[in-house]
Amino acid sequence: MPRLALSSLVLLLGCAPTPEEAPAARGPLGDRLTPGTGGTTEPVLPTLAHADAELVINEVMASNDSTYTTGGDTPDWVEIVNLGPDDAELRYVTIGDRDGNEWTGRGTLSPGEYLLLTTDDLGFSLDADGDGVELKMYRETVDEVRWDDLGRDVSIARTPNLSGRHLTTAWPTPGEPNLDEISPTLDAATESVFRRDMVHRIDFTMDERNRNKIDTRQEKWGKVSMLIDGYQLSAVGLRLKGSASFDTLDGKPAFKVDVNRIVPGTRYRTLKGFNLHNGNVLDPTRARDHISYRLAREAGLMAPRIGWADVYINGEPYGIYIIVEQHDDVMIEANYPGMGDLGMMFEPNESRNGGWGFSDFGTGSAATSWDYEEGPIPPDPDMIAALNRADDLVSQRATDARVEELWEVVDQDSLLSYMAWESVVSHTDGYKAVNNWRVFIHPEGKVHLVPAGAEWTWDYTPDTYRWSGALASWCLDNRGCKRMYSARALEVARLVEEIELAQDFVEVSELIGPSIWADDRSRHSNASVRRTRNSTLDNIRQFPRDVRSDVCDKFPGLDDCAPD
Repeated sequence: MPRLALSSLVLLLGCAPTPEEAPAARGPLGDRLTPGTGGTTEPVLPTLAHADAELVINEVMASNDSTYTTGGDTPDWVEIVNLGPDDAELRYVTIGDRDGNEWTGRGTLSPGEYLLLTTDDLGFSLDADGDGVELKMYRETVDEVRWDDLGRDVSIARTPNLSGRHLTTAWPTPGEPNLDEISPTLDAATESVFRRDMVHRIDFTMDERNRNKIDTRQEKWGKVSMLIDGYQLSAVGLRLKGSASFDTLDGKPAFKVDVNRIVPGTRYRTLKGFNLHNGNVLDPTRARDHISYRLAREAGLMAPRIGWADVYINGEPYGIYIIVEQHDDVMIEANYPGMGDLGMMFEPNESRNGGWGFSDFGTGSAATSWDYEEGPIPPDPDMIAALNRADDLVSQRATDARVEELWEVVDQDSLLSYMAWESVVSHTDGYKAVNNWRVFIHPEGKVHLVPAGAEWTWDYTPDTYRWSGALASWCLDNRGCKRMYSARALEVARLVEEIELAQDFVEVSELIGPSIWADDRSRHSNASVRRTRNSTLDNIRQFPRDVRSDVCDKFPGLDDCAPD
């Protein structure tokens, strides 16, 4: 990260801090403690009065996107704490990196004090791709941290706070006590945005000019500020979205948020943006996206991650929204590490020239008419060739030889799992209706179907062998492909119970319930919410049985169809 212009030394004071007790903020640095300039002045020997000071590196971040700001900048940072009973004279303290850069302080650090040093304070930045921090007192190394690779918004923190080992976590706590445990994964978006245990708060602030610009069906972007869970982004792109769910700012509109649009390079917890769905039309429960996409991921598919937020605009409450991940390079990278800049994502139901496309395989125009949402420019010709070959095969009869040829350009597991998933959740608005779906092409040259628009699910009894989507219908026209799909449908149906999807639905419904009852802008009455919750819960239990019954009627010899 380049050196930043603003100094942001933060000093926090606490008395014998513990993981349960945060140190009290002292505010900006006073005269008593001033950051050094990164100079190499030779320290003198310590005085006896400060011999019992004990400093540790408590936390380090080398790729800060959205954990700590100084005047709008997001610098790397190092946090040290004095654990000893005596003051620590910082003129005897140095912090250095692997390249020999070094910071020397001035003033004192009292017992229990936290000192947060940014790249400007230190005089050097940290390398997320491989670096280290060494803390010395009186010329002797007292603590050090080294890493080979540190992800965006991921820190190395003593866990538990102060006394634990240096562990990597996506739950950073700059200037505050570390948590008692590390995050389950090191994906900052998963661990902070797409969580099933909290409802975020998002505040948008906009002036009248940008409000008028945004409040239109023309999908015009406006500039707003966004405060999300207390973290401020001063310049964010915002526009309205939706078709049947579309609404204006006088009602409850759906939004597309682009944190990268106004200031390129900006990210929030690795995300360039996200969608805010209003649940106006098809999902009074606001939980169907979550359970449907979760089942898709458990079945091995790339599918959007989900969260929830109470949204406010200029202080006015707009009620609860579903945070839905975008089908972009961040999503690709989260599912296929190292492929984020290489994979290609298409939206077939949007035209490359704008507007609705409603296109499909077998038309001879997949690569030229579908909206190319994400991928390298110019497109990889080998990947385009794979898409064109799949498009061409589907226009022909589904012989055994052509099915085998299809698996050379279409990922077999992905196609069968996608079809099985849509059947089990009864995805009324997906590829069964050739509406909400995506196509991803892996750099290795394999085509994948990707779920989208999963709010209209768990509503109508599954029709396991009916498809409007040409690729799925083509597979079902071949006895071998149909049997493979049927076997996979039984596995996904069984997965619903194995991952306790019904219980998951109950738990998230309880979590978001208070926000739903308080949402005065929603089109759904509380009675409608309760009815739909009950019917959805019943269908989560029943639909897998319906799919199993359909499959076993056609293929009674499959393993899951054998009598107990």
